[in-house]
Amino acid sequence: MATFLVPGLIAGVGFTVTTACVALAVRAFGNARLLADAAPTPVAELDDGLHEVSGRLQADGELQAPQTGRAAAFYRLVLEQRRRNRWETVLDQRASLPGAIGDDTGAVALRLDDADVVVASPDRVRTGVFAVPSAELDALLARVAPPSIPPAGPFLRWREEILLAGDRVFAVGTARNIEGEWALHPVDGAPLLVSDRGEADVVRHQRRAGQRWAAIGLVGIGVALWGGWGLLPLL
Repeated sequence: MATFLVPGLIAGVGFTVTTACVALAVRAFGNARLLADAAPTPVAELDDGLHEVSGRLQADGELQAPQTGRAAAFYRLVLEQRRRNRWETVLDQRASLPGAIGDDTGAVALRLDDADVVVASPDRVRTGVFAVPSAELDALLARVAPPSIPPAGPFLRWREEILLAGDRVFAVGTARNIEGEWALHPVDGAPLLVSDRGEADVVRHQRRAGQRWAAIGLVGIGVALWGGWGLLPLL
């Protein structure tokens, strides 16, 4: 029984990694294709279907980013720790306000918590390191949701991304008119993408992400084959 366990476990891990990476790669390549195919549309000319809209981000109120305390319409905080020679996510928390994108012809509503948000402007991204344990880390954890993995030393790295009301952004999503108001949604497998980057930069970002996940998936295939090869003499 034990002779089957190790190669079977290796094959199972390889299969699981491959399946997850293929799904992520397909999503990233699909996002890139979605962006490349969408043509910019003024808000006044929207109709039902897939559209790209550029303009200024509008938001109702302000959020306080948990690490830096910056006022934001959207924030994402990521904490990672180094374990087993790779970075593991301890916390990935995001929050946003109901908002819209406005241009010279009108405004279209969107919910940033439904969107894949890519923040790139250097003054909208902050990074740093926490010692573990430390009073600074304890104070931060008191302001956020409990980490999915207990933090371990000697340190955690953090990244905080924000978008402000008034930022120039573009969004790609499915437009729907509900009770006379236009809104962008993720519908029928097409995601809602929002970014402060240019479209070409986001397309490249998504393609590179797809390539990275595909490469990791190939490693997973190799691990699965290795485990399967180890099972052959036992069959």
